[in-house]
Amino acid sequence: MDAPEWQPAIKRVIVDSEELLWVESPASDEFRTKFMIIRPNGVRIGEVELPGTVTVTEIGETHMVGVRAEGRDASVVVYRIRRNSQKQ
Repeated sequence: MDAPEWQPAIKRVIVDSEELLWVESPASDEFRTKFMIIRPNGVRIGEVELPGTVTVTEIGETHMVGVRAEGRDASVVVYRIRRNSQKQ
């Protein structure tokens, strides 16, 4: 089967506990996952890049939880989030 000529611009959108949109882009490679973070008013406030083996399952005010799959093994990972207190 041939690879598709294009892929969607957005893979997934997650709304966190602060009502920010975390827009996941399709990976350009298997080694990373990229999220663009957007306020409800449409202002882009940042970007986060994670290992491609991590699937994010929850985003809270101070943490991000995901599952890291490597071969037949899987583990839960937790990342701390430091947010800028400045509102735009």
